[in-house]
Amino acid sequence: MSNQHELVNRVLDALHKAGILEHLVIVGSWCIYFYRHRYKEAEALPPLRTLDMDIDVNFLNRAPVVVNIPKLLEELGFHPAFHSDGSMEFIRPELAIEFLIPEEGRSAEGPYKIPGFGVVAQPLRFLSLLEDEVITVPYRGLNVHIPHPVRFAIHKLIISKRRRGLNQKAERDIRQAVEVLGMVYKIGEQQKIKETLEGLTRKQKSYVKQSLGTKFAADLAELAAPDVLGFLE
Repeated sequence: MSNQHELVNRVLDALHKAGILEHLVIVGSWCIYFYRHRYKEAEALPPLRTLDMDIDVNFLNRAPVVVNIPKLLEELGFHPAFHSDGSMEFIRPELAIEFLIPEEGRSAEGPYKIPGFGVVAQPLRFLSLLEDEVITVPYRGLNVHIPHPVRFAIHKLIISKRRRGLNQKAERDIRQAVEVLGMVYKIGEQQKIKETLEGLTRKQKSYVKQSLGTKFAADLAELAAPDVLGFLE
């Protein structure tokens, strides 16, 4: 096991012992790692290559305890760092942890302080799509919450279109989305893809179509998830 994975295990253990892990949702690319612990078909997904671990803290207000998260992470060797907008992340050479919260409405501006927990979360558009269907992954005696893979993939397609141009990050988002959709096909949940797409807004459907309409995505989808665009018709 790599030093990075060992550090993630220590972080999860600390959050669990503090009594707040069950009120957090792991989002972003680290979901790929946990899908491998839930679905045998996920073994074919490409290796995870990212330093960033994103955590949705929208449900922390349900926790029965209040935890000083910065202190907890500093005890694991992380150092706080602030972005130009005031949001914060916690950094070690092997891993960076950032806290997210849904951005609701056009009036939402700037980062959001989580009262009592000491963190400033970055609002992220369409994050609620991931929250609408969360699954639990048994992992080393812990229960880790992550978005259903269909939600993960569709969210990736949406945010990839919102990036400026087909840059490296956008290509990575599209690749992960299509490969995860391919996994969903293997586990026989194509209907879940259709149902989730049908529940999107017109704008969200447009983003998905545009992302999958690139030649880059089309080449991947031909192999992994050939019927996805048909679900949007």
